[in-house]
Amino acid sequence: MRHQWVLVLVGLLVSSCGQLQPPKEKARPFRFEKLDLTRSDENGRPLWRLVSPLTRYQLEERRSSLSDPVATIYKDGKPKYTITAPKGLVIDDGRRVELYEGVTFRVLDDRQIVVRAERVFWQRDYEVVNFEGQPTLLDLTRRVVAGQARFHTNTDTLFAWKGIKLKSWNGQRDETATPALEVETQQVNWNTSSGAINMDFPIKGIQRPSPKQTRRLSSPSLVGNTRKEWYDFSAPVLITEPEEALSIRAGRSRWWAAEERITSAEPAQGSLKELNVSGRALEIQQKQSLLTIKQDCRLLQPDQDLSAQRCSWNWDSGAVLAEGDVVLRRDELQQVTRASRLEGVTGDDGRIKFSAPGQRVETQLQIQEKSPDPSAPSPAAAPVQF
Repeated sequence: MRHQWVLVLVGLLVSSCGQLQPPKEKARPFRFEKLDLTRSDENGRPLWRLVSPLTRYQLEERRSSLSDPVATIYKDGKPKYTITAPKGLVIDDGRRVELYEGVTFRVLDDRQIVVRAERVFWQRDYEVVNFEGQPTLLDLTRRVVAGQARFHTNTDTLFAWKGIKLKSWNGQRDETATPALEVETQQVNWNTSSGAINMDFPIKGIQRPSPKQTRRLSSPSLVGNTRKEWYDFSAPVLITEPEEALSIRAGRSRWWAAEERITSAEPAQGSLKELNVSGRALEIQQKQSLLTIKQDCRLLQPDQDLSAQRCSWNWDSGAVLAEGDVVLRRDELQQVTRASRLEGVTGDDGRIKFSAPGQRVETQLQIQEKSPDPSAPSPAAAPVQF
């Protein structure tokens, strides 16, 4: 009987050992010296290509780890964009690509547009590149920093949002120098091919026409074109120069960046110290230091009022010119002067003194005659004309 129990025990042990399996080892990643993936359209033209000199593929996770990956996106069979980074991942057998540790997205044309970010998610099926980690756009003259950004490769459109700060330099971008223009807003949509740009949120800007001059600008929104270098600011447009006590409020205005010129066909009004200005068809020519109102110009000062078809002011020299049906009314002696043209000079207090050198003018004065009897009423003053 004892031998039978021993045999049964041995049989159970043998049976148990037969059912035990060795622990399953975790699949080791495959290592490839090079990864080269390409996708083409129905005509055989390449749509995109992803290359990495060193790749590790994790079979269970269906994920590849990339070293120094380079992605190229094509348009009409020609390279249009490249994305480079120190590291990357190909996830879900290629449905999504993630590049990280300092990514550079480059537009392959003469504008040298580059977007840099800490991390990029490339959704190839949707033709979308998402940037995270302080995306920064650079080109020959600009630097734009945003909280987040997204680029649609099928439409060549960049969407950026959250705390956008734009800096622009005259000529080549030089980040050691003070920018000529700084703009802050919350959203930008920009087509890099056509140049069309939209800022649908309020804008605050600082323009530096010269090292000693600072001009502040604000507007509810902006549309423009970076290729044609014009930008339309929606009304109301507010322009101030605190150092000169200058303030301008205008309707829809266009900034011609290359020409350094601002124009507006809508009514505008402004002030310079004690001088108030209003009219239509405003133009600011930075290169000539000239502000012009081309229609219905009116200049108001504490003791005089001038109206004309057109007037201009040079803020460097202080020279003022009024032309076309000019009427100058002074409080003193109720003086009224009419001329086709009057010239003036702006004083340090912002007030203008007018003259008409070589011009024919008509002046009317109201002179109050003295009565010999102080108790007698004064006779009505007779107008005197010259």
